[in-house]
Amino acid sequence: MYNYQNDLKMTGENGAKFGAGWTPLEWGGASYDFITKRNSVTFTLPSDWSGASYSLTGAVTSSGYGAEAGAHRSIGRVNGESPNLAAVSRSYDYSVLPKIVIPVHQKPKSDIYATTGDWIYKNTQNPIVSSTGGEWAVIGLARAGYAVSDGYYASYASNVISTLIKNNGVLHAKKYTEYSRAVLALTAIGYDVTNVGGYNLLDRLADFDAVCWQGVNGPIWALLALDSHGYEIPVAPSFKTRTTREKLVSAILEKELTSGGWTLAGNAADVDMTAMAIQALAPYYPTNGAVKAAVDRALNKLSQLQNENGGFGIIDGASAESSAQVIVALTALGIDPDADSRFIKNGSTVVASLNSFYVDGGGFSHGANGSRDGIATEQGYYALAAYNRFKAGKSSLFNMSDVKIADAVQIVNSLINSIGSVTIDSGNTIKAARTAYDALADSQKSMINNLQALIDAENTYKALIAKVDNVSALISKLNDVKYSAQFKALMDEARSAYNALNEAEQKHVAGYPLLTAAERKYTQLENAQRVIELIDAIGTVTKNSADKIDAARSAYDALSNAEKTLVTNYSVLTAAERKLTALVAGGSTKVIGNGNTKLSLNGITYMVDAEAATLMKQIDTLTKAKKLNMKLLATAYTAYMDMSDKLKAQVFNYDDLEALTNKAGEENHTDAATGIQIEDAPWYVKINVKKSVDKSVSDIIKNSIGSNEMLMLWDINLINMLEGAEYYPDASITLSAPADDLSRFSQVRIAHYDGSKNEYLACTVADGRITWQTQSFSTFAVIASEAATLNELENSDKPSVMAATSPEAQAESPMWVIVLIFALTAAGIAAMAVVIILKRKAKR
Repeated sequence: MYNYQNDLKMTGENGAKFGAGWTPLEWGGASYDFITKRNSVTFTLPSDWSGASYSLTGAVTSSGYGAEAGAHRSIGRVNGESPNLAAVSRSYDYSVLPKIVIPVHQKPKSDIYATTGDWIYKNTQNPIVSSTGGEWAVIGLARAGYAVSDGYYASYASNVISTLIKNNGVLHAKKYTEYSRAVLALTAIGYDVTNVGGYNLLDRLADFDAVCWQGVNGPIWALLALDSHGYEIPVAPSFKTRTTREKLVSAILEKELTSGGWTLAGNAADVDMTAMAIQALAPYYPTNGAVKAAVDRALNKLSQLQNENGGFGIIDGASAESSAQVIVALTALGIDPDADSRFIKNGSTVVASLNSFYVDGGGFSHGANGSRDGIATEQGYYALAAYNRFKAGKSSLFNMSDVKIADAVQIVNSLINSIGSVTIDSGNTIKAARTAYDALADSQKSMINNLQALIDAENTYKALIAKVDNVSALISKLNDVKYSAQFKALMDEARSAYNALNEAEQKHVAGYPLLTAAERKYTQLENAQRVIELIDAIGTVTKNSADKIDAARSAYDALSNAEKTLVTNYSVLTAAERKLTALVAGGSTKVIGNGNTKLSLNGITYMVDAEAATLMKQIDTLTKAKKLNMKLLATAYTAYMDMSDKLKAQVFNYDDLEALTNKAGEENHTDAATGIQIEDAPWYVKINVKKSVDKSVSDIIKNSIGSNEMLMLWDINLINMLEGAEYYPDASITLSAPADDLSRFSQVRIAHYDGSKNEYLACTVADGRITWQTQSFSTFAVIASEAATLNELENSDKPSVMAATSPEAQAESPMWVIVLIFALTAAGIAAMAVVIILKRKAKR
């Protein structure tokens, strides 16, 4: 018998340690190893596991002798019960503690595969040109043979065409993996990539130098795209180096590390890059000796990099995406990732590792115990598609020779049919269909059987646009807000017209923030006007004026700060209050104060010190001026702040000075040209906005945000009007800018580039404005995504290094980033730089 003291250890998912108190086993583990010093073990499985039972098996072995010491019985698991695993009696003189291995049978792979496909299809109803909610979803669904609705893939093709039209045939000026990704997705759905709205996407991949700009990932994905359907490489312009398959293969092999495998930067093999390189080289493995040798070294390296639980990952442990890339690589070579002994660790395979990241309801998390992640879900799904195709004896994921490419007539008919019921959001689909139709030869055009449907759709759409444009025109007249019946009628007309639109149409109205701003301003003017009238009603001040003065004061105090600045006769109220004080104290000739200088202002006599008298006269002059003089106000304010408390108490019209500074603050804190405002800043801080930003800075930001959209871009700084110098706040300041409806985007953030680093700031969008906080002022951009891709952006010391942490990163980082890493190595800080790049594993 082995019957030792109660001392229990267990190794669970990702090396997690569990002590004698036990923690419920994590879902999806392929096996759990632990060492026991007692003859029975009791533990509880999570109550939310699905299925009627799970098999628990194991054996007691003596590592010292390598012999099995006893078998453990299988136990059916019933929800809510705690199965007991008891050791069979054996007599052994153990030199080491026995080891028990318990395989845990996972949720069936077919369920994970099906529910993840369901989730992607349900949540990606309008796939766009994007690494999330775009190509990877389309490729996964198409290669899985998932049953999509009529027009689903046509909607993706329409979005590609619309993007090309919008940008004059450019998906990205530098990142040619955008073209590779689109070629793969369009090929997967049987679309002719040589005529996408009149553009041949292969043309870009014919420019070898441009393809290689991003580093090794450029040729990897170009080779995958070109080989996906045996595409002929177009002839490049005479001044360009033409791409060939041989050059792409050589470019990849040249980047192999001496120890085997590939990486984006540094000299340590990266799982994702190594797996992707294998995917691209797989077709050449049987016939090219150099490729075979490099791939064999890479396979050995991947086997070495595999974690004890069968998973893959470098910086932050195993990840779904890394496992997904390995599965695609192995199946491309005809290797079973669920059976090959090189890729099984402690009884767990890479497929089991991927499935361990499954999220109930479909999809995968990036890391252990995480929430559903877009990139992990889409790449995990296409990896399962690759695995299922392999098991079914079909071609590999990116070998799309089995796909029949539709002819141009079929494509146009499909695009027209995909239009369906015309709404305000049908513009891209209609334009894509028209563009594709116009690109046909005359003989092909005669074969289009639904041309009238396209013409009818265009006419319907024009009418919808005209209705929206009418509302936009009405709103455009509301720039100069005035308190008048005429302006209110115009404003109400614009509001009524806007409200008559449906929700989708409202999103297309240009300048809606101008309408909401006009309504807010008019309400402020209306409230201020009531107070103005109350102050005017005071008239000549007598001892009986107290009620009128108190009413005016109460109404004024109830206003917001912005409304107070609109009360043009506030100084009349403060003068009336001082006059009433004098009358009550002893008549109209009563003198206020006991200083050495006599001063008469607005019918009241003051005795104050000379310095206070001078300032009071300055304030009175400023108050009576028709236009606010910022320079004189700054002088008066500085004089007051420099006074002693005794002198400050003698400035009896300080309320007027405060009202003036509040009004000045309203002006200084708003940029009239852009409508951008700041809060939480002193009145004398003026916002300075430049809409024209240096192109090099603009390009840096654009190159750092991947396929996300940059909607607005400004250079913003603050000026201290008292000192005539730039203002640097001690704490965060709130900024807000007008923003047309952004509801079509799932995520919006502020990109801030200060000349040396890029950061991404959270923001809120409400009432036609986008609001964020910062303590540092320079270049700001509003970036947005229709998919959840902004989560992939991380702050970095260099924008393009930051970009390398995104799902686009390894495919989109220019060679100078790699040079930067080596430069940092020389400075002794390479490890930090590599962590920045690899913190979130990048997957193409």
